[in-house]
Amino acid sequence: MSLSAAFSLVVLTLNAGGPNRFPRAWPQRRDAIAADLKTEGPALAAFQEIRRAEDLTALKAAAGHGFDAFDPDLGLAVTSRFPILSRESRDLGGGWGVLSARVADGKLEFDAYSVRLKPEDGPA
Repeated sequence: MSLSAAFSLVVLTLNAGGPNRFPRAWPQRRDAIAADLKTEGPALAAFQEIRRAEDLTALKAAAGHGFDAFDPDLGLAVTSRFPILSRESRDLGGGWGVLSARVADGKLEFDAYSVRLKPEDGPA
């Protein structure tokens, strides 16, 4: 199989260090991340340490994305300007987890992942 044109995609991945890690500074940190998302304009973003829907909504809007896959228990999210067809997440134990999102850009389908690899006791 041969593709006639190259596929280019700008992706941002970020451990946001959400409100559990930075409780007092989180509103300012979220605003700074949102400003960077507006500037960078990624087509897709993978986040770690996002556990609240309102935080995901704010970051998704700042990136101009209309689609998301979210697992608040794992603190993982993928946002996209392209439709997300399906999502699957797994708590791998010991603080490890993965969220996959099946994304379609109109011509191709591909998988995007947000992964948490922080060993610790309890759920990811």
